[in-house]
Amino acid sequence: MLELVDYNGCFSCCKNVSSFNCKANIHPICIEFLENQQWDMHGNFVTAFRKGDIIEGEAVIDNGVVYCACATSPYFEGIDDFINLKNVIVSVTA
Repeated sequence: MLELVDYNGCFSCCKNVSSFNCKANIHPICIEFLENQQWDMHGNFVTAFRKGDIIEGEAVIDNGVVYCACATSPYFEGIDDFINLKNVIVSVTA
């Protein structure tokens, strides 16, 4: 099972202070949302993912640890962003 790190932005990430290459460690993932997740859209909070949604995305993974993940909301066409890694299940896809 993958360990999930609480994402607080690239500048707060422990991988940002080293010579780690995030782009070289991006993997396709499947994300299952255990609770609704909201995004801030210009000062308004909107539900980007609903409890039970299973979405494909990408994540920076190193040695079984997910440092960040992004996905496209099925409710807002063409909008993708980083997701909160709390209350999700992440699995690597082929």
